[in-house]
Amino acid sequence: VSTARKSFVFELNECASSRILKLEKDNQSLQNTIQELRDASLTSRESSLKFVELEKENQQLSKKIEKLQNQIEKEKQSNQDLETLSEELIKDKEQLQGIMETLKADKDRQIKDLKQENDHL
Repeated sequence: VSTARKSFVFELNECASSRILKLEKDNQSLQNTIQELRDASLTSRESSLKFVELEKENQQLSKKIEKLQNQIEKEKQSNQDLETLSEELIKDKEQLQGIMETLKADKDRQIKDLKQENDHL
């Protein structure tokens, strides 16, 4: 009975040892999984923070783009206004040149007439 009991106790110890080894192995595997999840969680938080940072930067850049587009529109309008003014000034200049030529021709004719009158006297 003593030998049978020792054998039974030995088997129980073997089973317990085997079970303990299996549980230790499972525990180690779970510890590794926990660490992987912690690392993934940290990476996820870092990515999330980076995303928020990039989103903020994107909004700032969008505002800058909008301001620049508005500035471009104002510059285009200003250029168009200046072009229109330039065209008007060119027309005015041409009209004034025409008037000057007419006045010069009238003056030259008057001088010629006065010279002829003067020569008669």
